[in-house]
Amino acid sequence: MKLPKLSHDEIRALRAPGDEELSELAERISAHLAANLAAHVPVDVRVISTALRIQEGDLPRMRADDELLTAWVAARFGSVGVNQVVPAYLGESLLAKIRQALAEVVLREKLGEASSLCLEITMNSQHGRLELDWSDMSASALKDWAVKQWATR
Repeated sequence: MKLPKLSHDEIRALRAPGDEELSELAERISAHLAANLAAHVPVDVRVISTALRIQEGDLPRMRADDELLTAWVAARFGSVGVNQVVPAYLGESLLAKIRQALAEVVLREKLGEASSLCLEITMNSQHGRLELDWSDMSASALKDWAVKQWATR
């Protein structure tokens, strides 16, 4: 019997870490997003892989795909079934919530050894991916960044 070849997503899921620290980050992100959406909107955040390198942007670097931005706009503003690409500025509130969650986990010293990861975020029936990368930051620089995020809340 010949087994089917695994898809790229299936391979990434098999390599996903089971770290308790990364689960803590996923839970914090889920809580921050759910707090800013209607009560009936289910939010699920899963870590699907690590070891990403995002080259551009401010540290820590974040990149949300178009599907995630569309899901956020649909869940936040009640536009169920939005299928078009939304402007990036509408997703800034999404990235702000994720920065807050990351800062909380850093300040609680529950991040572990991870320095980058890819998350799959589902809101209602729509989902997308978010990549986070702080591999170019030292532990002290990351903590300083987290303190600044907390102060500007």
